Amino acid sequence: MSRQERHKVSASPAALVVVAYDVTDDQRRARMAAWLLAFGGRIQGSVYELWLDERQLERMWAGLDDLAAPDDLVRCYVLCAACKRRIRSCGLPPPVEATAYIV
Repeated sequence: MSRQERHKVSASPAALVVVAYDVTDDQRRARMAAWLLAFGGRIQGSVYELWLDERQLERMWAGLDDLAAPDDLVRCYVLCAACKRRIRSCGLPPPVEATAYIV
C-alpha cells in the first residue's frame, strides 16, 4: 500500500476541511502555508479551514503529501454536514462557505 493510499481522505461536495500541521523546518512550513492558502483561509498559525469538493481535496492532500517530511505531522479533518451544523465559534466570524455558480 502506498503512502498516499494509507493517508487517503474523502469529502462530500463542498465539505468543510480542517487542516493542521506541526512542521519544524521553516522553509517547508512556509511552502505548506502557501499551498494551503491557495485552497482556503488560515484561522490560526498552522490551522486552516477549507471548503473543498472531492477533486480539490485530493489535489490539496497530494500537494501536502509531497511537501511533508517523515518527521512532520499533518492532519486533515473532513467534517460531515451534521458536524458542520455543530461548529461553535467565538470572536472572529466563522469562515464563509464558498458558493459555486453554474452558468
